Amino acid sequence: MSKENIKIVQNILKSKNKYNLAIKLQDSYYISRITESMGEWENCILDIFVHPNYYLELKSTSEYQELLEIFQGLSDSNTYIDGFEFKINTK
Repeated sequence: MSKENIKIVQNILKSKNKYNLAIKLQDSYYISRITESMGEWENCILDIFVHPNYYLELKSTSEYQELLEIFQGLSDSNTYIDGFEFKINTK
């Protein structure tokens, strides 16, 4: 599921002419970590696993807020994404 959502994120970034950022997300995936659960609502953080060559660049990206908004738009209606962290994909 997360790989398909990454493709959607890449397509949104490409439509905004942010090809460089979209390319850096190629072959990445994410895992949701629940930080708080309140009945039907869940707060979570996404661990986004990216290629090692892009890790440091993405970790210091200035488009953090824009990426957060895109991922929030892809999440379930009862899930709130507090943030995300880039991790190195070792697969």
